[in-house]
Amino acid sequence: MNKTEEEHFRFFHQNFLSDNLRGAVRYLSVRVGGVVLSPDDAIGDGQTVRDALLEKHSEGGIPPKASFQDFKVIPLFVPVTMIAYHVEDFAKKLRGSADLGGLDANNLSQLLLRYKETGEGLRYEVAEFTMWLANGFPPWSSYRTLMSGHLIALDKNPDVRPIGIGESWRRLFAKCLLAVAGKDAGDECRTDNLSGGMSAGIEAAFHSANEVVDGNYETNDWGFILVDARNAFNELNRYTILCTVRHLWPSGCRFAFNCYNCWTPLIIRGRAGASFYLFSKTGVTQGCRYSMPLYGLAGLPLIRKLNTECKLDRHLWYAHDYGAGATFDDLEKYFDLLKVYGPSYGYTPQPHTCILVTSDRNLSSVKSKFERYEMKVGTGTRYLGGFIRSPTLRSDWLREKASFWEKAVKPQVNHAHHLAPFS
Repeated sequence: MNKTEEEHFRFFHQNFLSDNLRGAVRYLSVRVGGVVLSPDDAIGDGQTVRDALLEKHSEGGIPPKASFQDFKVIPLFVPVTMIAYHVEDFAKKLRGSADLGGLDANNLSQLLLRYKETGEGLRYEVAEFTMWLANGFPPWSSYRTLMSGHLIALDKNPDVRPIGIGESWRRLFAKCLLAVAGKDAGDECRTDNLSGGMSAGIEAAFHSANEVVDGNYETNDWGFILVDARNAFNELNRYTILCTVRHLWPSGCRFAFNCYNCWTPLIIRGRAGASFYLFSKTGVTQGCRYSMPLYGLAGLPLIRKLNTECKLDRHLWYAHDYGAGATFDDLEKYFDLLKVYGPSYGYTPQPHTCILVTSDRNLSSVKSKFERYEMKVGTGTRYLGGFIRSPTLRSDWLREKASFWEKAVKPQVNHAHHLAPFS
């Protein structure tokens, strides 16, 4: 076994022994390198990664009145009660890389669980601190550092996707709060937005899409559209987020306010120790444990407004990933309404990255009808980790996936016996 293969296996093995199964499996799929970009890397058209990140983290500002839903009643705050047991339960499930302070989830879990009386006292303090953020309005300066994050740029070729790695403590506080109050967010979102807290939301969206597509695939002038939004997580306005969450999630709104009421410092590290700072001034940070229920709730006014004006056979929202099945006329009307209303709510569709799936018999008619949008049209496509319709294309996609995983896993299995166990 050559040195490169041995290094790959050692990294995989270390993650496996540290009980970081997710990281070990992910490494198999990204070990080719080049996924994380440096701030000075060029991404085309004379733009650097630094320029793209600054562009994606806009100034925000106060949105127009139309962006705010007219809530008739302001519900009372719902206090959150937490005990050390909640902290202990989630300390066993912590996962994630090291934060700016160098503390990864595994080390934090050890601090909370291994040291008997000392660990119990620490769990009690974590519960108290979480309730402090969830039930009051402490000064920003008292916890500002915990809200900071490490920002990395993932290569989307040619664009970049900003991902925030928050402090391990902040991730723990968010998990504990969601354990107590997360169900309320899920109950409010229900099936309108599956990212609000529904268990197995991605699987639910995928199987629901498969069901409606399989049942209507051969119907004349019928299709399923997948809508992609521009810079979705960063374009949501924080004024509208916090206003909506205040009315729809009384038990979690104060924690949300304390996390997002001020600019969040983000640090991007470059080569040779270089780094630069920017502030997250609007939207929610991708990678933040609290971002999914916030995004799910913040999108409800737009979703419900659209649903009152246009009825579809099936519509599915998972965060900013939107899919809908209906006749071409209904899809056209819905998409036009989404283009009109969406930007006011921080949701700007990108037609050229949207995909419309339909049967072979409908391809000619759909291309002429949706030609003005310049969206992609096909008989099948990948969707939320799965593949919808076109059995031939689905088989090809599965065969490619299986071949990739075989090539990734086989060297690790074949060479595992060459290495003795290590820590």
